[in-house]
Parts: sequence; C-alpha cells; structure tokens
Amino acid sequence: MNLPRYEFCEENKSLLQAFIEKAHQCKFNMHCDHKEYNRLSKILPLNSILEKYGEAKEVITISDSDEDCINDNEITSLHKTINEILRPLNETVADDITYAIKEILETEKRLNTSVISDLHSSKLNLDNIFQQLFKELSYESIIDFGESLRSNVITNHNIIVVYVKYLLLPQLELEYSDSSQDNLNEFCNKYPDIVSERLSDHLLICDDKYSRVILQFVDGLSEQFKVKLFKNLVINCKHLEDNHITLFDTLQGEQVDNDTLNKLVEIMSKSADKHSTNKTFGKFLLKIIQLVGKNISTFEKPLNHIIGTHRSIWKGKIQKTYDELLQDSFLMSQSLRY
Repeated sequence: MNLPRYEFCEENKSLLQAFIEKAHQCKFNMHCDHKEYNRLSKILPLNSILEKYGEAKEVITISDSDEDCINDNEITSLHKTINEILRPLNETVADDITYAIKEILETEKRLNTSVISDLHSSKLNLDNIFQQLFKELSYESIIDFGESLRSNVITNHNIIVVYVKYLLLPQLELEYSDSSQDNLNEFCNKYPDIVSERLSDHLLICDDKYSRVILQFVDGLSEQFKVKLFKNLVINCKHLEDNHITLFDTLQGEQVDNDTLNKLVEIMSKSADKHSTNKTFGKFLLKIIQLVGKNISTFEKPLNHIIGTHRSIWKGKIQKTYDELLQDSFLMSQSLRY
C-alpha cells in the first residue's frame, strides 16, 4: 500500500488500512479532535486519494497499441472492487454524520459551522442521510436544524433542497405548531423558488384529501408567497382533482396574473364534466368569475362550457353573476364606440 511520499511494507498493509478507515470515520464524530485530525492530515494526506476513489470514473485513455492495455472487463472489475471497499465505509460515515447532527441538536440546539461544512463537502448521498435524519430527529430538532441552515452561508443549495424535501415538508403532515409555521415561512422568504417548487410537487402528488393540518400551514403562508405557490400549482396541475380545488380555494387571492388565470380556466374547462355536481367546484367557479370581473368576455368561450355543464346548488348564482358581468362588459364596449 503506497501513500504520498511514503511506502509501507506489505505485511503492515491490512493493519494500516484498517487504521486509516477508522480514522476517516471518526472525522465526523462529534468527539473528534479536529485539530489533531488536521495535523495528521498534513502528515498522511489521504483526503484527495479517498475522493479520487469515491469518484472513480474511467478517465485513463490507453492506446490499442499499448502492450499493457487494460481491457474493459479489467476496468469494470477495478471499479467494482473500489465500490465494494468504499460502500461500508460510506455507510458508516453517513451513520456518524446522522448521529453527530442528532446529538448536537439535542444538546446545543444549533449546528456548528464545521458540521454544516462537512455536509457541504460530503461526497455521500445526501438523500439517504436526510431520510435517516427524519427518522432520528425530534419535532423540535428539525426546526433547530432549519434555523442552523438559515443562519449559515449555504453555497451548496442541494442541502437546502434535501432539507425541504425530507425534513421540512414531511413535518407539515405531523402536527401544527407556530414554531413550525415560522420555520416554513422563513424558508419561503429566504429560498422562495426552492420551497415553491418542492411544495408544489408535494401537494400535487397527493391523491387523497388534504389534512386539516397541511391546509392550516398553507393558509398561514405570507400573501406574497401564496401568489407564487398558486401560480406554480396551476401551471403544473395536469388534472384537476377534488383536493386541488380545496387547495386552490385556500390560496387564491385578488392578485392573480393573466397567464395563471388563463391556465386555471383552461384546466377547469377540461374537468368541467367530472365536477359537474361538485359543490366545492361550483363555489370556487363563482369566485373565479367574480375575480375575472370586467375581463369576462376574454374567457367567454371556456366559461360557457363550464357553466353549461354545471349542476350543483351554485348553478343559479353562477349563471346570474356571469350574465350580469357579460351585460356590463357589452354595455361598456358599446359606450366606447360612441
């Protein structure tokens, strides 16, 4: 086994390799002496080698005329051997990171910069680590973790993405609390694009009726973020389901741009037959017609189709409001001619 600037006899290879692997694992332990670790790293600079093996790729080009040419089977075998060696090491390191984060959050309520830096530079699978963290962390620790991330300068936004996906959003399904609502709103404020995209995906893939808890969290969002989330949901909605109507009704405000409104009326028209007797759909349709207001003539064709197929108890009020708005629009257009 050869290391930079040093050579070791073959009989000590297995013992030295075991020591190096254990030392590397302990780097992520909360009790690790980082000063001593850094000193030893200068004596035995292994990180670059471990990263090289961890990112093993076929980067060596050998000409066919080379007598010592390595064939594809040998290269594949080499990659397999390296992965088999690194797999248990990576799993142990991931467990150590999870344990360290849990212990620090439980005792200090805030992650230090070094732990977050380790996550930044980690070559490990962040998805697996954060899924494991959701099983290990308490309700309060998930919130403390979020505060730690927001208070640090995060250059690797993948950490924010996996936190939102595997910790923040699943927590919204558990129970409502003001601290969790504040945590959600702070992330919406600091990382609006990430949260809006992930929250939209999270809500749209739900086939069942939304829980009272999740709707309470959605209702507690800032008005500015509701506009952004509503637009994202409408644009990405392929089929209007019953639970989507309730969600849209919760989010829909007076600030809806024309593109979003056009898309919304379009998907409502496509699903009009399906929701022809749905009272929630009828109530929401009335709100949309009122929102359209003086621009009613722009949406006349799709609205005629929706109203024509609708049969809920809201039918009468919908038709009356629609006819009045159309009449007002017609009179206004006539007055502008003279």
